Amino acid sequence: MTMQCNSVPCRFCPYRKDVPSGVWHEEEYQKLLLYSNETMDQPTAVFACHNQPDDVCTGWLATGLRAEPRRAMLSLRLAMSMQTLTGFAEFEPEHDFFDTHTEAAEHGLRDIDDPSPEAQDAMVVLGRMVERRNNE
Repeated sequence: MTMQCNSVPCRFCPYRKDVPSGVWHEEEYQKLLLYSNETMDQPTAVFACHNQPDDVCTGWLATGLRAEPRRAMLSLRLAMSMQTLTGFAEFEPEHDFFDTHTEAAEHGLRDIDDPSPEAQDAMVVLGRMVERRNNE
């Protein structure tokens, strides 16, 4: 399966600094932490966009390419070796993301038990988006 690398993140990307804390389920934020592991302890799958599952998560890719350079992303290396990414050569992210996978996860988890009204509004929008996608 080929996945697209887009430079524009989805509206509620967990790596975006302007997305409220607690929007996603705790398990989704825990997944982000795995990419901060030592290279051989990282997931082998590319982190897909929550909104467009056939796309690579823009925030994940942007953060991973600049964060913790001593820990190359295993999944990205594998995907590139299998030539399953398109748009990577043109990838130039257009947003402000957290500097590391850990920072993104910690931000998201911070208000998981008491999300702000903005986070609750985002959850409603996400629910509608998922419902619409499931009905297509």
